[in-house]
Amino acid sequence: MQNLDAALNAANSPIPVSTVVPMQVLGTSFPPSNGTFSDETAAISDETAATMQGIAGFLATKKAPLLLNAYPFFARTGDPNNVPLDYALFVGNAAGINDGSLHYTNLLDAMVDSVYSALEKVGGSTIDIVVSETGWAERRKYRRHSGERKNLCKQFGISCGIGTRNS
Repeated sequence: MQNLDAALNAANSPIPVSTVVPMQVLGTSFPPSNGTFSDETAAISDETAATMQGIAGFLATKKAPLLLNAYPFFARTGDPNNVPLDYALFVGNAAGINDGSLHYTNLLDAMVDSVYSALEKVGGSTIDIVVSETGWAERRKYRRHSGERKNLCKQFGISCGIGTRNS
């Protein structure tokens, strides 16, 4: 990131540099306020936390966002007994979860906040997060839940059509 940023600066380019991370970079994600980048009991090591601390430092200095690939589908299929379907699908009547004074009515918000919590723990409290990738499976057995796309669009006030011309 630093080399790319230096090259862009040398070329007088206004293009900012950022990076994307998957949710798997977290060692702990639940409850969201306990989000961390390392967990001795997980496959995530302290090396990951150190790497994320370096990334957070760079992004904070440059005032650039962290890009996040967050898939409620994978969280749901990975732990169906503890992740209610309505909560993963942005269904308005989902019971949701409480974390301190915060109430989460959908899984994506909780996922994003767990990354915010992890960033705070490595000095990245000023960094914004941009969800750069999300979605739901297209395989036939999961299509009955394709309403998640419409609920997601409603949640963020965006138009969802088939391509940009039909939005």
